[in-house]
Amino acid sequence: LRGYATENGRDPSEIGIDGRVTAALDSEDSVIRLQLGYTVNDNVAVEFGFINLGEVAFDAVSDGSGSVFSSGPVSADLETTGINLGVAARFPVNETFGFYSRTGLFRWDAELDISNGGASGSIDDDGTDIYFGVGAELRMGRLASLQLELERYALDGDELPVIVDDVNTVTLGVKLLLD
Repeated sequence: LRGYATENGRDPSEIGIDGRVTAALDSEDSVIRLQLGYTVNDNVAVEFGFINLGEVAFDAVSDGSGSVFSSGPVSADLETTGINLGVAARFPVNETFGFYSRTGLFRWDAELDISNGGASGSIDDDGTDIYFGVGAELRMGRLASLQLELERYALDGDELPVIVDDVNTVTLGVKLLLD
């Protein structure tokens, strides 16, 4: 599945950079998701997969008056990936169209790369949090369907608590069924 992700509407001033800064936050990117599932019955499936929630980029200029950053440009890139385990419930309307919901656990790892002037570094964070979503599915024959889905990954970072936050996704994908 390929889709679109946005960080939870965060204002750049909330990122927690000290001193005076002028900032820009690009919190939209592509999502890549690969899922494997086992159908328990016509309405319930168990899922396992890999998800790359994309990259969030932050660019700022610090005046150097704070205790962390020197005067000059500050940039940061945050990438979050992980694996999920969950269940999906299908609610068919007819033989070719239906709705579904998904929920489960998302084991994630986030890496924040920061540079300021000539210095650079990175901070890692990880956790296991819930995800949930709803979607619509259009069957395209016996072994494939087209899916449109809205999902939320409720991330709670320990090392990066202000930056790692909920991620909302909209995905359009193809589901292939094995016979």
